[in-house]
Amino acid sequence: MEVVAYANEFAFLNDDVTDSASKERVGSSINFSIHTDTHRVIKTQVQAKLILELMSIDRERAKSLVKCWEQLVKAGASGSKDREFLTLDDYVPWRIVDSGEPFWFGIITYGMALTISEDDRKLIMPITAPAFANLALTNDFFSWQKE
Repeated sequence: MEVVAYANEFAFLNDDVTDSASKERVGSSINFSIHTDTHRVIKTQVQAKLILELMSIDRERAKSLVKCWEQLVKAGASGSKDREFLTLDDYVPWRIVDSGEPFWFGIITYGMALTISEDDRKLIMPITAPAFANLALTNDFFSWQKE
């Protein structure tokens, strides 16, 4: 499952580049603009190649993965990163999605050749949420100073 490992690395690389680009914005808006335009083109090319490879292996599950990926992008575009949370109970459900649960769900089901309907996905959320919460909070702990 080389393509699954590649998709995983792409996700982490994209996250790191986005983090560093945000820091560059503070220093120079011109450099930020050039950096993000170049990054956007390269990212689109790599992402397209990755999706084509996923589709060539398992078209139906790749379509499902792309839908999950779109959910993550839409959630990230909502602009709620500036939101203040008063309790952990408010923060954790948001952080589960923000840390990539839609993408990870898609890549895990793709890699394991599982087909899980939206209805079944909703049913298993209470079971999978603690694992994704652990993933998100562990990431927060180890990257707190970086982010």
